[in-house]
Amino acid sequence: MSPSLSEPALARPDASRQVPRSQAFVHPGPPSEPRIVEVVGKVAHDYRLVLPPGASIGASLRAWLDTNRVDAGCGQVIAGGTRSLDYHVIVRADGGTKPYVYGPAIHHEGETALIGAMLTLGRDSSGDALVHCHAGFLAADGSLHGGHLALDSAIAGAAGMVVALSTFSGVALRVAPDAETHYSILNPFAVQQAEGSAWQH
Repeated sequence: MSPSLSEPALARPDASRQVPRSQAFVHPGPPSEPRIVEVVGKVAHDYRLVLPPGASIGASLRAWLDTNRVDAGCGQVIAGGTRSLDYHVIVRADGGTKPYVYGPAIHHEGETALIGAMLTLGRDSSGDALVHCHAGFLAADGSLHGGHLALDSAIAGAAGMVVALSTFSGVALRVAPDAETHYSILNPFAVQQAEGSAWQH
C-alpha cells in the first residue's frame, strides 16, 4: 500500500493563460528511412516483482535482468513510492548538435507516492543490463516530481515498490547511436533465443 499522502488541491484552468506553440526543429543528421523499425517477437513471460523498502531500484532491476537473462521487455511500476530520487527533464541544449538534452538532476528527499512509471528493458552498447524509466511521483507536501528517473539513485520508500514486467522473445533491444538525431537510442534486433540470452556475459 502506498504511503498516506494528502493530494494537492486542484486549481481551475486559467482561460487567459497562453499555451506556448510547439516549435519545429530539424535533426542534425541525414534523414534515415525507415524511421519506424519493426521486429516481430512475442511476450515470453509476465512477472510481478516486489522491491522491499530501502532497495536500490536500479540495482535491483538490473540484477533481476541479468539473473533471468532478459534482453528486451517493458513494464510499469504499479504500486509504491520512493524515499529518495533524482530525475531529469528535457531542456534546450546550450551547444552541440542536439537541440534538446536532459537537464541537470533534480533531487527530492522524502517519501513520495507513485503516480505512474513506465519501463523499457534492454542492453547498453556493452551488453550490460539497462532499464529506462519515465515516472511521476507525488510528495507529502503536495509537490509533483517526474521526468526521466535516475534509477541508480532512486530508493524504494516505506511501502516498497511493486513492478510488473513483460519480457520478449525473438527480439533484443540494444543501445546504438542514431545518425539522424545524434542520440543513442534503443534499437530492436531479431535474435534466435532458443534458451537464455542473446548477449553472452
